[in-house]
Amino acid sequence: MSQDNAGRGLRGTRAAVSAALISLLQHEYGFAQIEECIDLGGSSNLNLCFRCREGQFIARVYRPYVSAGRLQAIQTTREHLNRGGIPCARLVNTQNGGGLATLDGRMVEVENFVPSDTAMDTPEKIAAAMPWMGRMHGLLAELPEDAEADMPLFANHIEPADVLKGVARGIARVHAWNPSSSELALCNMVEEAARQVVQAEHPYLPALRRQRTHGDFWDNNVFFQDEKVVLIADFDYMGRSARTDDLARTLYFATASVWTKQDENRILRFACALAEAYNSTASPQLNRIERMSLPAAIARQPLWWAGRWLPTLDNQALAREGFAGMQQEIEISHCILNNLQKWQTAFTS
Repeated sequence: MSQDNAGRGLRGTRAAVSAALISLLQHEYGFAQIEECIDLGGSSNLNLCFRCREGQFIARVYRPYVSAGRLQAIQTTREHLNRGGIPCARLVNTQNGGGLATLDGRMVEVENFVPSDTAMDTPEKIAAAMPWMGRMHGLLAELPEDAEADMPLFANHIEPADVLKGVARGIARVHAWNPSSSELALCNMVEEAARQVVQAEHPYLPALRRQRTHGDFWDNNVFFQDEKVVLIADFDYMGRSARTDDLARTLYFATASVWTKQDENRILRFACALAEAYNSTASPQLNRIERMSLPAAIARQPLWWAGRWLPTLDNQALAREGFAGMQQEIEISHCILNNLQKWQTAFTS
């Protein structure tokens, strides 16, 4: 999307297929005649699938804010996971042996194509993928702290300590655009959710296990072939956080995808079952404090948009559209927070 620049132009726009990119793939990587170029989509990067005499590959062109150090950290992480048995795409080196190239100030990498027939887009597939997340977290915990790896400039995550300040900045932006009565009502809901989340999470934060995490274990970042996970992709939002935040993000997206207020109890059982599937391979397994913290962490997830993206999006119309889209998300947060003890009891039983 050309309008989703952020941070006063810092993020940059998504790349497009160009003759210059095709020329780079031929000269830097030595590919022969390139054909069947398909933009696979994705909100962050250009993901170009192409065929040539050497086979089928994916060229990924990053936004301008992604540095060479950041991309190298992502590649090192994927290699570590591959060695541990997690299916990540294999990197293709340039002709001079490097892992990346540059095009107009953007980082470029090429991976081998991994065939798949579906993404993680049904409750059954989400459940099947959760043990892979548990294994992945065990391997990611082995990696040391690293500034390039652990601090993404743009991500769908907000740290608990940043919730109140971030949401305050987002709400200030809403007030500045002469909001409607419905927008003002939504502001009140967002601010109340932020206050409740901070209060609910505070007792558990010092004891939570922090480590490197994937950052977006969801939907078309987890691919299946014949009902088996064959690829875990897109480490753009990789960072350091409580591992329960990474888990809570997936649990939030999963519950939101099937949410109806009338089915809260069924959806709560679904979320608990996903957490148990994760826990079946997690090392160490979730402790009681982590389990107690999960409901509030799930309720915090929508606040990343209000507290991290809303203040920084450069396009006002897109910011306003995105804020309006938070209505159901914040309703889910309020439902969890208003029934917090029930959710905590379910996750610890």
